Amino acid sequence: MTNEEIKIQNLEKLAKLVLEAKKTARPRRPIVIEFCGTPKAGKSSCVSSLNLFLKRNGFKTKVLSERASICPIQDKYNPSFNLWNFFSSSAELLENFVEKSKEIDVILCDRSVFDSLCWFQWFKQYDHINDDDFNVIETFLTMNRFRSMFDLIYVFKTSSKVALDREYANLLTRKTGSIMNDNVLSEYNTCLDIAKNKYENKFRCIREINTDNLNQNAVNYKVTQGVLKSLYELIIEKVAYIDRDSISKYENKNYWFDKSFISCLNVKYDYRDQVEKNSKLVQPLPVIILINKNKSKILIVKKKSNSLGKNSPEKDNLLAYFGGHIRFEDKVSDDFNQTIFNALSREIQEELGLSLNIASNCTEPLFIWLKDNERSEKHLAICYLYQADFNHHKIKLDEYEFIQKTGTSESGKILNLRDINLDKFEKWSKIILEELLNIKGGQLNLFECKTVSYNKLDTNQFEILEVDNSKLVDNYYIYIRPEGLDKNQLSDFIYMFRKYYCNREKSNIYIIDNPEIYPLIKKHPLKGEEYIRVADHFVAMSSFDVPNVVSMYPFQDFYYKKIGGKNMKEDI
Repeated sequence: MTNEEIKIQNLEKLAKLVLEAKKTARPRRPIVIEFCGTPKAGKSSCVSSLNLFLKRNGFKTKVLSERASICPIQDKYNPSFNLWNFFSSSAELLENFVEKSKEIDVILCDRSVFDSLCWFQWFKQYDHINDDDFNVIETFLTMNRFRSMFDLIYVFKTSSKVALDREYANLLTRKTGSIMNDNVLSEYNTCLDIAKNKYENKFRCIREINTDNLNQNAVNYKVTQGVLKSLYELIIEKVAYIDRDSISKYENKNYWFDKSFISCLNVKYDYRDQVEKNSKLVQPLPVIILINKNKSKILIVKKKSNSLGKNSPEKDNLLAYFGGHIRFEDKVSDDFNQTIFNALSREIQEELGLSLNIASNCTEPLFIWLKDNERSEKHLAICYLYQADFNHHKIKLDEYEFIQKTGTSESGKILNLRDINLDKFEKWSKIILEELLNIKGGQLNLFECKTVSYNKLDTNQFEILEVDNSKLVDNYYIYIRPEGLDKNQLSDFIYMFRKYYCNREKSNIYIIDNPEIYPLIKKHPLKGEEYIRVADHFVAMSSFDVPNVVSMYPFQDFYYKKIGGKNMKEDI
């Protein structure tokens, strides 16, 4: 067997290993690789060779061809030429990355964002673009949304002499082009070095290959081997972990709040299968709870059994959160908070198809670390509340992981918090609902009553003074005992009351906090002290025609002020 045949055999073995790992992994996004560098360094030939190898070994690929050769802008010294190339290739990349992410294993880009950065560096270096325009373009091209898509960037380099020799090898002319000349190629190679040093910390992985003394097969082998290893790492996943000993002071706590906790963590990364085996390691799992702006509704899901491990506590239970492992690709050096938000943004995109600015309105996190089983004690939940506008989001549950929103399934539904039954949720969700959303023992905390079942109001907290039934509407007059209830609390009460006590939809509800003023409620007209007494103790009303609207202290109006009322509520 020749040395060449041995190399091919080794590549095919590695490809088989990657495919076997892929069969057991959850379908994710494709790996994205960009090829850029000196013209005639062998980029396009390598892309073709790699694509053919991957396809014949069972991988689904997509090649995004370079656009410079079809650019309608003829002047290559015009920055618009480079902008057109970038936007044209990026449009195709985004289409495949976002809409076809589960259908593709590898996207191969023949020149993309890093190539554009290198050429704009050249434009700037040689006065083809002003500093202000360059800075705006550089900021745009290096924003996280673009660069986070790229797993690997290969920078191909060759000297200007070798590049020109390769250019002329099959041509019948020795005339130079606007780019293919010694000066521009030398200048561009200098700009490649500047760009690589300048941006290498912004991108996940940049590998440089000098092809001066390498034949095309040697280049193809080196790149194919590197891509297969990167594919394997992406499938197996390197995940974040912390040493259990470093958080030993929380061994006796199941959950807690601590603003300084995240900054004290010494986070490391290793392959997930290795981390899972080690009982001395704990994996931080950021999760997010999606509620509406009024904190009255929540998105819940249930996972498919075949997407979970045998002993997973999530099995057959509803979940009030989304999220998962922090991967190495999420890492931001020296900023674990941003790393967490990157992980959450990625997970929400993968699980729900949503693009959210996670860092914008997340609350102080709740930490949960349960030790009641072997699996739970290896995972530390970092829980954030996120107030979402559900009217602006089209939720698309991941079909591999979640039971879809069909029929009587509650998975994927947005539930009113008043309708939550804690008994249906797994333990993390129960703690989240209790500690972050104030739901206790299966019911809203305001009317907690341990002797009654879920969603029943505690009759010790209120009294129905009268029910006035007419042909058109029922009128309920209620004395409520707790003092100082706010609008949200009274809205909860009225919702529950309508649900369990009203016999028909057309019902008016009147609430007072002093039974002595009840006789005055029906008296008309009210004047002077009687008006003031009613205004101060007639707490709220809800009419049949707008049952979801609660009017607070309806008698505290201009007349109330005019006759000397002094207890005007400022926040009603």
